[in-house]
Amino acid sequence: MIVDTAQILKHCCRPKDIVARIGGDEFGIILPKTDNQTAEVIFECIQTACLQKKESTVDHTFITSPWGIAPRKI
Repeated sequence: MIVDTAQILKHCCRPKDIVARIGGDEFGIILPKTDNQTAEVIFECIQTACLQKKESTVDHTFITSPWGIAPRKI
């Protein structure tokens, strides 16, 4: 399941984004130079891909997680 999650995140994020496993089954994503609208598009891609993954598995296991977007201007 961790590999599936990593593949989804990598697929939905852009080449300049940083996707990292931060421990156990937890991931973090840094979206440099990204406005809120673009972050939401990436977030929606991740949500959709997770739901599609659930529907494609035999036992209907799925990825759940609390998600959040925290913008910060540097």
